[in-house]
Amino acid sequence: ENVKILQGSTLKGHYSSIPSALANAGSGQTVVAASGTHSVSANTTVASGVTLQINGGANINFSGSYKLMVYGSLAISGSAEQHVTIDGKSYSRTGYGDAMILVIQTGSANIQYTDFKNAAYQLTFWQNSGSGAVENCTFTNFGYTTDSKAVSAYYSTGAVIISNSTFTGSGSKGMGVYAINTGTNVTISGNSFNNCRVGIRCYSSDAFLTGNTIQNSYYYGIQSDNVTDDAEYRDNSISGNTSSYGVYLNSSSPYLMYNFIHECKVLINSGSPEFATPYSEGLGHRGYNTITNASAPLIKVQNYSSPFLGYYGGDWEDGGYNSIYETDLPHIYAVNHSFVMADNNYWGSEGPANMADGTSTISDENPLQSNPNPLYKRVASDGYILNSTNQFNKDTNSLNNPIDEQAFKNAVASGFKSDYIMAKEILKRLVDNNSTSKYPPLAIVMYHYFTKKELADEESTRDEQIVKGELTSLLNELINRANDDRLRPFGFKFCALENVLDRNYDGMITCYDQIINDYPNSIHELNGLYDKIVYYVEIQNDFDTAKKLLSRMDDAYPEDELTRHAHILMGEDVNLHKPGQPQQPQTTAETPLEFKLKPAVPNPFNSITTIAYQLPESGYVELSIYTVLGQKVATLVSEKQPAGTYNVVWNASNFANGVYLYRLQTDNGLQITKKLILLK
Repeated sequence: ENVKILQGSTLKGHYSSIPSALANAGSGQTVVAASGTHSVSANTTVASGVTLQINGGANINFSGSYKLMVYGSLAISGSAEQHVTIDGKSYSRTGYGDAMILVIQTGSANIQYTDFKNAAYQLTFWQNSGSGAVENCTFTNFGYTTDSKAVSAYYSTGAVIISNSTFTGSGSKGMGVYAINTGTNVTISGNSFNNCRVGIRCYSSDAFLTGNTIQNSYYYGIQSDNVTDDAEYRDNSISGNTSSYGVYLNSSSPYLMYNFIHECKVLINSGSPEFATPYSEGLGHRGYNTITNASAPLIKVQNYSSPFLGYYGGDWEDGGYNSIYETDLPHIYAVNHSFVMADNNYWGSEGPANMADGTSTISDENPLQSNPNPLYKRVASDGYILNSTNQFNKDTNSLNNPIDEQAFKNAVASGFKSDYIMAKEILKRLVDNNSTSKYPPLAIVMYHYFTKKELADEESTRDEQIVKGELTSLLNELINRANDDRLRPFGFKFCALENVLDRNYDGMITCYDQIINDYPNSIHELNGLYDKIVYYVEIQNDFDTAKKLLSRMDDAYPEDELTRHAHILMGEDVNLHKPGQPQQPQTTAETPLEFKLKPAVPNPFNSITTIAYQLPESGYVELSIYTVLGQKVATLVSEKQPAGTYNVVWNASNFANGVYLYRLQTDNGLQITKKLILLK
């Protein structure tokens, strides 16, 4: 009988178990569980007005798939000397609403020095308006399924702080912390995440992520969807698998500053994140992020994105001071109507080497000559050292128009000088003219960007409703254009984005349905399918509908990276290798008689082609891909190989259309070069 009920300091009775004591406790009373072993053998409720206090040294064992539901107060008071243990005993649990401990509605929790273990879902704050604090805890053995989540904050409105705790996953299974449909009321600070499928996941959550260490994530260190610029990701250290993503931002625009992202990459899809400090901090909007030492590209930007990493206008400098270096080229790769502002940054001793397709633009002016973040300098791993002085063509296959280009630059300059009216007037003219250049779509992207920037500018004097109304007017004008107008789908895309940021999911679905119906076999359909899958998985938990949408992605876009990310969302394991990385060379047993490089099959090709070659004797071999200007863009083979016939697959799904050269050379001076044509 080590469980008792107290009314103030007055003892009201002893009980044999926590459930029996709680069943007899009334408002204003406290149930105290002393050190020793306790069992939760039924679904148990901490009623409103009741407090459950669990003291250091207690071991709480769940003897089935039962839950402790907290509507009152929970105080788990472990100490550095005496932890509390919460053990799920590996019983089956089906979702974060089925966690061992649920803090619900007005319930609150203060959990200190507690070891959670052996449950797929361990602690959930469920639509709670009460406060929650989790500090100095450990979470282990939660990786039972690909959907497992150690701690979740679901539609929480109360302050939830998760700090100084350790999360140890199981590789491809188990997520550390999951925040869904919350505001800035959630703080995830000073924690350590290791070997999780995903370290921290934010869906429509503006959680603050500060001072976390995230290592060896199987897919993503931080994964975010539909996050606004109210969110901050500050001073996090993310490292691990060189081909995984340290940060994956989809339709998201958080601030990122002072982060160290090492041996993993960054992916930005349909977003406008700011790698910068807020203006209110008085640091010139500088980011001081380090992104280094991973497979290329270090940062991939795609599908209507406009990330800010710095701007330089000659007489006007804004932001920058990020360090992006030590990789195979390129540093940044931008595709599908994306504009990357990346001025005033450090790119290593050889300067920026970035690449954009014909619809996108990267600005990397005024590169810094020294590393502004020297404390984060690391020795590069073998194979990922910047190993070429060649610079990428920043505008491959560009649909350039000098007049449009200058107008676009003028608009960007005006916007960063806070002359938002002028910036948007110029951008609106580019949209209205709708030339065949790449700039009208980019003008829509930046019109949306500067609208958000003006709304966030505390010194702006214009009425918020007028600013929002201008954006709405532009988007309505676009969606009412003829179906064959190339700018019309951009209107629907940004309408969908505005709806989801306002938590109007029905409006988002309506926009994406229109895109999918009107623009099959396009990047617009691809993104619409992906965001609908995210919605049905995260909000509706409707995997059947998501599976039907994924089937369309598999049929129409089997090689696109977004399709692989969609499979991960569905709980599947996929090979998320670096873009363009080949499969291991396959060899045949018969020794060939001559040194030979065979024609690639197919050629011309759409994303994937196979290159075969013969070696009559063993030796060091290099097979590389070059532009027609002689710039090396990929190394497929670089090793000593025995005699034989080899087949190498090149996945060029993230390279621009055009003519490439593939060259085979050996250490004894033999060399053959042939031509490839990539047509998507």
